[in-house]
Amino acid sequence: MNSRLSTANNIKLYVAPPTTGEIGAAYVRLALGVAQAIPGLVQAYLGPPEWREAVVAEPASLEMLRTHGVAVATAIQQSDLPRNRKERLLRNVRALLWLIRALSGERVIFAEQVRLLLDLKPESVDEAFFQTAHDSLAEALPGSAPLAERWVEWQARQTIPGGAARPLLVEALETLRERLGARGLSTAEKLTIVEVEGDGSPFYQPGELHLPREAAIRIDRLYHLALQWGYGGVHSTYAALAQRYHAGDYRAGDYRAGDYRAGEVENAVFLALGPDQVMARGLPVALLPSLDLYATAIPDLLRAAGLPAETGDRLQVIHAAEDMLQWGLANAALLLHAENLRPRAIRRHLMTNTLWPRDTADHLLEQLSDPVQAAHVFAPLIGGPLIKTWLGQGEHTVSSLLADPPVPSTMVFEVRFGG
Repeated sequence: MNSRLSTANNIKLYVAPPTTGEIGAAYVRLALGVAQAIPGLVQAYLGPPEWREAVVAEPASLEMLRTHGVAVATAIQQSDLPRNRKERLLRNVRALLWLIRALSGERVIFAEQVRLLLDLKPESVDEAFFQTAHDSLAEALPGSAPLAERWVEWQARQTIPGGAARPLLVEALETLRERLGARGLSTAEKLTIVEVEGDGSPFYQPGELHLPREAAIRIDRLYHLALQWGYGGVHSTYAALAQRYHAGDYRAGDYRAGDYRAGEVENAVFLALGPDQVMARGLPVALLPSLDLYATAIPDLLRAAGLPAETGDRLQVIHAAEDMLQWGLANAALLLHAENLRPRAIRRHLMTNTLWPRDTADHLLEQLSDPVQAAHVFAPLIGGPLIKTWLGQGEHTVSSLLADPPVPSTMVFEVRFGG
């Protein structure tokens, strides 16, 4: 089959490309095209600058992107790509096609939306689940004040500005490098921490972790955050993709056209949505319990920060309860988009079940009003336990997860039925 080209607004888009290299290039250009309308969709890009420049210079219409996406999906289905690569690419293309439909004004049932974006079935928990978390917190945080007040006060005592937390974050990342390295997870490249002005959430750049100087950082959760931001999270997933994509030293920053590993072109782009994000955000949740951080590492960080002493056992109970409270976001997303409850009722759910104050609940409710953000909350909640179970079967390792990533539905099948 010969490669055929169609041109929209002077952007060359492959139609039904016959080779794996062309499939990867077409997929990358599709992702870059959709990203023009959705800021933040692309987490990192390693490919030839001219691909991105062409898409930026002459953005394709939504209709052309849809036509291109269907052609790419058809080519993937007809290819002889290995199973994991084929399924991962197809899932991401379907997610991109859904985003194109959403941009065009189409409405999709929320559960179907989560499945298309993340390849996961959305789940909720009942009120008894939150009561169990409340009981654990009440025992760990005794006092006469209402539990919500005790919880907010305790969290505030563990919090310091990002600038003051920087040396502790350096220590935490180094400890993670050692412990994850012992488990076979490649963490050879150190992250450089760069302090920036402002008080927003820390964010990741290839090889760097940008830490807002005034950001509120909880030291008791610093290892959780370091895993999510760096080793075991976005950095590890990005590094694995970069290594698969680039034929030479990807850190050199010389991304010339053709300077890539044959057949691995799709790894030039790392999406912030879809199955890739389930890996990036779910992996820290899966890895943390196995790293034995509560015995000394986390209490030592609190002492180094001059914060009140805490035992590892008490911290572990508090964090387990806090992780349970995060399911309030999943419930709220479903109440808002699947059951169409009024915002006031959802705010009450967030404040009552997750113990967040009103201003936090209002902020989260505003984020959840975006259906894409609402779908996004399920990535670590469901993805983390799934990856942990999948890794615990004995047939898989963290390295194999990163080197040949399966899509979540494949992992669900293997966890339930083996094989």
